[in-house]
Amino acid sequence: MSLNPQKAPKQPSGTAIFSPSQRCMMFMASNLPAMPEGKAYELWIIPMRGAPVPAGVFKPDEHGNAIMMDHKMPEGVEARAFAITVENEAGSDKPTSPIVLMGGVS
Repeated sequence: MSLNPQKAPKQPSGTAIFSPSQRCMMFMASNLPAMPEGKAYELWIIPMRGAPVPAGVFKPDEHGNAIMMDHKMPEGVEARAFAITVENEAGSDKPTSPIVLMGGVS
């Protein structure tokens, strides 16, 4: 449970949980703004080397929450970070808009 100041607007946040040995991941987000028609959020794996790798598109529910369960990670990709951008609903092979959320692997 998160406790926040009463008057502060809720900020978007996301959590990626992944297992390199099992090549699977889960992503959860909250407080995301709704997407206009034809647009969606896209999750990216930022590898140790090379270009960002698409990891799936999603739209939040009416409360701004989203979850991607049991999503397969590409073989041989070692994650340095994860990022979210806004893309066309079909997704993209490379980011085409500014990063909305990003977090490094610790």
